[in-house]
Parts: sequence; structure tokens; C-alpha cells
Amino acid sequence: MTYGLVLVSYYLRSVAAVRELLDAFDADVERHHGQVLVIDNAGVLPVGAVVDDRRKIFVVRGSNQWWEFSGWLEGLGLVKDWPSSMVLTLLNDSYARNWTITSASRPIIFSMYDAAEKGRIACWLDNFSLFRRPVFSRRLNSRLLLVPAQWRDIVAQSLTDAIHHCSSRHGEPTVLFTAAELSRLRAWMSSQANRWDPKTLPSRLQRIFLEHHMLDSVPQELVAAEPATYVGTLVYAIGRRLLSERR
Repeated sequence: MTYGLVLVSYYLRSVAAVRELLDAFDADVERHHGQVLVIDNAGVLPVGAVVDDRRKIFVVRGSNQWWEFSGWLEGLGLVKDWPSSMVLTLLNDSYARNWTITSASRPIIFSMYDAAEKGRIACWLDNFSLFRRPVFSRRLNSRLLLVPAQWRDIVAQSLTDAIHHCSSRHGEPTVLFTAAELSRLRAWMSSQANRWDPKTLPSRLQRIFLEHHMLDSVPQELVAAEPATYVGTLVYAIGRRLLSERR
């Protein structure tokens, strides 16, 4: 099995920082991503191939029109010549900036890679409304998405559909979410007031909408969502608190 990675970058300011992130991520997930496409949404990295003795890295400018979602969409369109047998990791540079991988999340991520290696699109499920109605309501998180290369066009179309859906509703929170959803989301956001860069605050709800709906157009039999059970979600929630895992 070979692994490729599409990395959307906002805060990385040098090729050395890209390499450092890639080395740390490979070590955490115990996979080697031999081909890497960096979508530079900040416009600060040198464009082109990067000399690296461990992997092939290529940097392109991203439009940043729809944050990491447009970055991933642009990236999926540029890796069509990568092997169809490859697993594609879609990542953004929030890894090691505001979330970390510990023994609480590592088994979940290993399960995601196992599912992707068997041909399913693997995503992470978050629980933003613990013990509220709907009970244990779980939603997709965009921290990590694993795509067997054979399904990249399906995922790209689903991202396109989600972006169109958000755009057609003009990103208005009261149109994107129900009143109950908005109440839960705002309570969750207020509990994590320091999580976001101030300049990203106006777009938070649009980005949350996109991550919750980014796989809506994918046939559900192709999707493996982790943690797979509510019990798994609770076990992870306890473990991450005990281990002070950032997320």
C-alpha cells in the first residue's frame, strides 16, 4: 500500500516547517506518505517541487475561496496521475497547531487507515451535543479524511455539492442550521473561545456546515466513520481528557 497526502497550509511559513509537520504526522500515524501536494492558501511558500530525500513534495497556490474544502477540491483535481491503488490523506495544518495525536486517538486513526486500505472513505466523527437532543448527535470533523484514490472523483463531487449548497444559501447561519443546531453550536463555540484565529471568526459557522456535509453526496456504503459506535465516542472523550489531547 502506498500513501499520498494533500496538505492545506495556512500557517506554515517555510519548507522546513512543512517537512517537520510531515515527519511528525508520519510518525504519529505510522505510515509513510511518499507523495505530498501542498495547497498553500496563505500564499507564502515557494511554488514548485521541493528537494526532499524522503518524499516527493510539490507546492501550489490555493484560492482559499472555501478554506480547506476548496484546497482539498483543488488538490484532488491535481493528483489524478497518482496511483489508483494509493490511499490519499486529506489534512490541514491544524495538525500539531490545535490538535494532537495521543494514545486516545491513535487507535481510531489506525482504524480509519485500515478502512481506507480496504477501499472505504474514512472520516472522523465528533460529538458536539453530548447528552443533548438529538442524543449523542455526531457530525463529521474535517481534521482528517482518508480517500482511496479510486474514489477521489466521488469525494471531489461531494465537496463541490457541499460548497454549492453553502454558497446558494449565502452562508447565512439561520439558513444553514436550525435554531436548535445553532444554539448547540454557539454553546460549543463559546466553550472553546481561544480555538480560532480572530480573523477566521466570521466564517466559523460556514466552515462547520461544510465539514458536517462534505460527504453527503458519497454513497454511504463507501463511508467508514470513526469512532464507529457511541461507546467508542465516549471512550475517546474520556481518554482525550485524561491525556490532555488537544483537538
